[in-house]
Amino acid sequence: FIGHLDVMRYFQKAMSWEEFTKDYINQLNEMKYGGFDDWRAPSKHELRSLINYRGINPAFDQGVFQTLTPDDYWAGGTYGPRPDCGWVINFNIGATTAKNKTLKNCGVAVRGQCLPKADDRFVDNGDGTITDKYLKIMWR
Repeated sequence: FIGHLDVMRYFQKAMSWEEFTKDYINQLNEMKYGGFDDWRAPSKHELRSLINYRGINPAFDQGVFQTLTPDDYWAGGTYGPRPDCGWVINFNIGATTAKNKTLKNCGVAVRGQCLPKADDRFVDNGDGTITDKYLKIMWR
């Protein structure tokens, strides 16, 4: 699904959740990195869409994402039951966990339309077909 995002900006420097979601993202937008000022932190669903669950160490396609490292990456959302924790995707084994926002992890900035959650994305049409509202396709 990452193909629906216009651009990704990889960044391996370890930083806290706030340093990533606010400081780093704001810096990219202020400097109009790549000619754009609409950079944002990816959702956990967007980051998880990069995971190749057939492999570990790393759990992503290194041929496509050559500058990504098999580390923990911050997602933009807060872990609901614990506002002091943010979502982290581990690109070594493909795990999704919540970690304290003060911990240092990697970040990757994205721009483009946000990938919706599966609950909001698919519609059961009641006739044996499912519509994907994001890709605008129908499955049978």
